[in-house]
Amino acid sequence: MKKWFCALLFICLLLSLTACGSRTSNADTTAETTPVPETTTVPETSTAAETTMVPETTRVPETTAEALSVTPEEVEAAIARVMGEGYKCTVQVSQEDIPMSFIGGMDMDKIKSCVVKQTTIPSVNLDVVVVVECQEGYEQEAVDVLNQSYAQSLSYIRMYPFGVAMVQGARLYQSGNLIMFIMTGSETEAELSEEEAAKLAAEDYEKIDAALQELLGSLPENLAIKE
Repeated sequence: MKKWFCALLFICLLLSLTACGSRTSNADTTAETTPVPETTTVPETSTAAETTMVPETTRVPETTAEALSVTPEEVEAAIARVMGEGYKCTVQVSQEDIPMSFIGGMDMDKIKSCVVKQTTIPSVNLDVVVVVECQEGYEQEAVDVLNQSYAQSLSYIRMYPFGVAMVQGARLYQSGNLIMFIMTGSETEAELSEEEAAKLAAEDYEKIDAALQELLGSLPENLAIKE
């Protein structure tokens, strides 16, 4: 009886061990076959300064109004052009003769450049065109010198009334550091009455004024003192 009991107990023990081994084997198999999810790497967050593209600032060039640069030669050439073949101021006064010319009273050290044109016989035909480019600050003195010379021309025609309308219609303009004195008219062989001479002089100065206005942009005030 005891033998059968021991045999039965032994069989139960074997069955228990077999069951435990099966569970352990299943657990190991599950552990081996169950995939472990990979750890997701969280990307580093870039700073706004690094990721934001800052557009370059577009530099708008400053708009500057360029000063109109006109030379004495250009002014005299414009006058000669509108006067045409009747233009009498064809002789350029030389540097040696400047002291005795219409601008003789000027301080030439303060004159950057100049054009002084007169007729072939200045003692008879008083026509003269003067354009000077002054140093800054000398403009008013240059105007005064030209008015002094003009006063002599006015005095001359009172004694010798020749070309009166032309002399009386003279222009003295200042545009920046350019000082312009224009006293000229068309040459004519015909004998003109005072009325005809006055009309011709007015027409000549109208053409000259129009040319200067186009060249300079505006027509300055006439500073000639007619006393």
